Amino acid sequence: MPDNPFRLPRSVTPSRYDLLLEPDLDGFTFDGSASIEIEVSGEVSEIVLNAIELTFGSVTLSQGSSSRVARSIEFDEDKQRVTLGFGSVIAPGKYQLHLSFAGELNDQLHGWYRSTFIDAAGDERVIATTQMEPSDARRAFPCWDEPNFKAVFGVTLDVNNDLAAFSNSGEQSVTNLGNDKRRIVFEDTMVMSTYLVAFIVGPLEATEPIDLDGIPTQIVYPIGKGHMTGWAEECGVWFLEWLRDYYNVPYPGDKVDHIALPDFAFGAMENLGAITYRETALLSDPATASQVEKSRVADVIAHELAHMWFGDLVTMQWWEGIWLNEAFASFMEFKAVEAKHPEWDRWLSFAADRGAHRFDALLVDSLSSTRPVEFEVISPQDSQEMFDALTYGKGSAVLRMLEQFIGEASFRNGVASYLKKHSYGNTVTNDLWEALNAASEYNVGDIMDTWILQGGYPLIRVHRSENGIHLNQSRFLQTPDETDQTLWKVPIHLKYSQNGVIKTEKVLLEDLEMTVDIGPVDWVVVNAGGSGFYRTQYEIGLYDALVQQIPNLTNLERLNILDDNAAFAQAGLLSLSRWLGLAEQYVTETERQIIQVLTAHLATLRAVAGEDLKDEANAKIRSILRPQLNRLDWQAAPGESDLLGSLRGQVLTALGLSDDQEVIDWALARIDGVIADAASIEPDLMAATITVAGANADEALFHKLIDAYKTAPTAQLSQRFLRSLALTPSQDLASKVMDMTLDGQIRNQDSSWVAAILLARRSVQKTAWKDIRQRFDEIIAKYPPVTLGRLLDGLQGVYEADLARDIESFFSEHPLPQVQKTMEQNQEKMRNNVRFADRERDRLAEILR
Repeated sequence: MPDNPFRLPRSVTPSRYDLLLEPDLDGFTFDGSASIEIEVSGEVSEIVLNAIELTFGSVTLSQGSSSRVARSIEFDEDKQRVTLGFGSVIAPGKYQLHLSFAGELNDQLHGWYRSTFIDAAGDERVIATTQMEPSDARRAFPCWDEPNFKAVFGVTLDVNNDLAAFSNSGEQSVTNLGNDKRRIVFEDTMVMSTYLVAFIVGPLEATEPIDLDGIPTQIVYPIGKGHMTGWAEECGVWFLEWLRDYYNVPYPGDKVDHIALPDFAFGAMENLGAITYRETALLSDPATASQVEKSRVADVIAHELAHMWFGDLVTMQWWEGIWLNEAFASFMEFKAVEAKHPEWDRWLSFAADRGAHRFDALLVDSLSSTRPVEFEVISPQDSQEMFDALTYGKGSAVLRMLEQFIGEASFRNGVASYLKKHSYGNTVTNDLWEALNAASEYNVGDIMDTWILQGGYPLIRVHRSENGIHLNQSRFLQTPDETDQTLWKVPIHLKYSQNGVIKTEKVLLEDLEMTVDIGPVDWVVVNAGGSGFYRTQYEIGLYDALVQQIPNLTNLERLNILDDNAAFAQAGLLSLSRWLGLAEQYVTETERQIIQVLTAHLATLRAVAGEDLKDEANAKIRSILRPQLNRLDWQAAPGESDLLGSLRGQVLTALGLSDDQEVIDWALARIDGVIADAASIEPDLMAATITVAGANADEALFHKLIDAYKTAPTAQLSQRFLRSLALTPSQDLASKVMDMTLDGQIRNQDSSWVAAILLARRSVQKTAWKDIRQRFDEIIAKYPPVTLGRLLDGLQGVYEADLARDIESFFSEHPLPQVQKTMEQNQEKMRNNVRFADRERDRLAEILR
């Protein structure tokens, strides 16, 4: 028995599951049976495996011609397991465990659950689909639901003739059962973990399969949505081929289905051969999809396909290793999309975008409540909180930093060696470090342990020295702590000028400080190329010299200077006036992603300003962003790039949210036309129109937007209208939106983030918080547990001390243990906001007036 009370005994292990499942899509239930080949390695008196929310029928254990019936079946809901007693000792050997069971197709987006949509005839249709990660296969069938209990799965589904069915492998046979039903037997899977098992049944259609060297790949979608599959189909084939070549390892399955679902808690799930997606992450209408939406589809497809090797073929031993699965897939998604569309500059997006990428990871990891990327996982509940900005954002950022330091060829060779050595097996993080050690000249594990096994990241201070520059590291925290002595082994890329000649240097900062003897410099960039996961602060002379070079720096270097110094201003290490002076250097910036970061930080200043200084803060924001619009013009020019159109939409949106009356009038004049026909204007202008109109909607327009949300022809368009509803400036209408999250008008998958937007919006957040307090029990019952962390993200928009105290007091009495770490981090962000606002509001008033 392992020390961890949530881990199963190792005395009984499965090698094969034969599953027969029959869903009832009208009654939201399912029946099933499992025949599991097991090996007993030592005498046992009982068999323990995982099961929850299942009822059992017969349970027998057989060996050859002899069999015995279970004398006792005891469920432990806390540990989500069942103990089977057979009345006598079970000797070592191979056995067959036979179980019949039944369960519910739940509405909580985990296990085997139900997803619904309205078809072209106006009828509600139901899909039975799965989400097993991290530990919810036990809700669908009894199993050894831990990643290192790998086995072969033979899946058979009995389904109605009018429904399609999909699983991890291709169909082996189809038999007519009569009664308008058929039995589909799927080919055996490779040896894999339970969290990758999938079965999807419902009114679905598929594109014609495209064969890639014997691997058929297709897009599966709810009936009637086939016209939105073209971009996903192109990406699916392109990335499958590119990743196969990059890894230099054959694809491990026999087919690839990309399956779009109306209800899905995450972006997508890497089930071997049957990848499931939220509709918005797979289907897109070419007439209305913006560049950002197209790139998101590409990102998610590349991410999930990367998992087919890194995660599915080679899997972590236990959930503390999930960071490596997700971090590596995130790293590979950007690498793959960059290869397909270098003009999109996806590494710049990786650094700039909100949503579990580097931008968010740097914020979370600057908190005292951060965590190491890899930490001990005890219970399944613990593993839920690993799916966050640190796993995806910091994990992938430090992998990118490592790759750029040891060299792309060495990194790729090490990865290929790792995959080949551990195919079909389970690993720990050190196994990858060993492969990369062998492929490079560096002790990779020695470097990476300082980034993965401890929280936080360094602030690198840069000073001139007598013969070069002096570097010093200390931990960067939003609330500085001089007693913290954490050190990292920091890969440093230098770019510097000597008498106008540009030079580069690579060093590893292993101690508290070091001097780099490169001679006198005109200016220097520490973190040249922008791949380092740290912040850099320059002495004043070097800072001023570097600011003069901003137009000549790379995109990532310009972004890092802007973002680092905004973080310094929030931490009290730089004056707001100095940061605003820096921001004004970006009035001619041409990159959408950098403008996105700029507008995010300018919005923070608006939040600090509060209602009393709102007009002045908005005027300052408009003064910085208006030159952008004047340069771009209001309409797309013939032949302009996708990113330029996206930048125009970004600037219009930011100005509209900053009370630019001309932009507001522009949006309100066009919103009716967009509601009637979203394709009537260019996609990025359409997206800006919906956002700005929603943020300035009166009650009549608000109700039009509700209707548009409910009747939108695509999931992506529906999401745009929904987000616009959450931007309402009206207290009463904000309460209406909160009602919609609880009365079924808004899908469960979206309720938490919609509530978070309301809570973060200063104009309505007190009303939103009042609603959350009063209806908290309803929220806990209605919002799926896996989405509650998104609700807490709304605390990041709170800057008022009284409201912050009330929120902390409430949650001290109403804890959410399933998202405890997320709670701690968001409350710390909120406290930092309040401290920032209290410290800087008077000084900001002097600057703005």
